[in-house]
Amino acid sequence: YFFLSLLIMLLHKVESYQTNEWVYSPGYKFVLSLGFDKGPLLFLTFVSILFLGLFWCFLIISWRWGQWCLLFFWGLTFLLELHHLVRTLIAGEYYSGLITGLLYSCFGFLYWKELLHLLFSRKHH
Repeated sequence: YFFLSLLIMLLHKVESYQTNEWVYSPGYKFVLSLGFDKGPLLFLTFVSILFLGLFWCFLIISWRWGQWCLLFFWGLTFLLELHHLVRTLIAGEYYSGLITGLLYSCFGFLYWKELLHLLFSRKHH
């Protein structure tokens, strides 16, 4: 039923797009009143994020490896945050987010160590 509900929601969002929901919905009208003047882009961005999140939920619920994929992609954020260190070294001065970015990446080392341990210890059992 979850997957079927996703398909129905997709049809609903297609209908909403075709009827310019961003013109009538209080939530979209509020964001547009803040100066964002691209209603269709705002709508498509929201719907894309919503469906990516729902698709991840579907994978996690229905597919055992979906859980591992989610943990893997979350683990990538630890690596991506190293860009604060790289930009600091290139500039030769402090780059915004350096301190917490380094802390986050150090924690990421422990995260990856545990994740890889769990992954490989499960394969051998």
